Amino acid sequence: MTTGKNYNSIVFLTTLSVYLGLVLVGAPPSVLAQVNSVTSQRQSVNSKNEFNSKPIDEFGNKIRQLIKDGKLDLSKPFEIQFVADLVKEKFTNPKFQLISGDSLIDELQKQWFEAISESRLFTNGSLVTRIGFAAKNDGNTLATNLSLKPKSPENTIVLESVFRIGFLAAKKQTQNFQTKIFVENTVISSENNQVFIVTRLPRGSLDALLAKDAQ
Repeated sequence: MTTGKNYNSIVFLTTLSVYLGLVLVGAPPSVLAQVNSVTSQRQSVNSKNEFNSKPIDEFGNKIRQLIKDGKLDLSKPFEIQFVADLVKEKFTNPKFQLISGDSLIDELQKQWFEAISESRLFTNGSLVTRIGFAAKNDGNTLATNLSLKPKSPENTIVLESVFRIGFLAAKKQTQNFQTKIFVENTVISSENNQVFIVTRLPRGSLDALLAKDAQ
């Protein structure tokens, strides 16, 4: 795998984590497009399997509309999680779990997974063999944990490093209120050959995001 493809793969993963946090608070497609331009500005455009943000943008818009219509309230307690393997750059064996919350939350996590799959996020040389995601709102904090299992310890080091670079770039370059709050409350770490992207939004930060989005 070439260095260029490695970089593209990691950039896609960085974009994924930023998208995910913004989607959870209902960011409009224009904001998601801005984040994509920041995190993927060096992405190669000559691949037939290049990343397509449209499915994720549409899903983000759906979340935003549900919040506006009063059908989705992310300030209420819920807990979800899923895991999926990546075999030959395709998702396999996805497993979803609704620990608490209503059926809409469960359905939305499955739709998010479908959007990620349709976006071809992992088709340009993935370094990852497994992806896991968990989200929990206990009434005081909305916490999300994106876990990625790279193919090797060396890839873990590279993946964590480029994630940090991607988030630093997003933090410095974006002027968007929602994006700034998300990246400022996100911590990137690695342990046991896994990379973790953990975001914790205190009730005050979450309320501010949801209130702004419902306007």
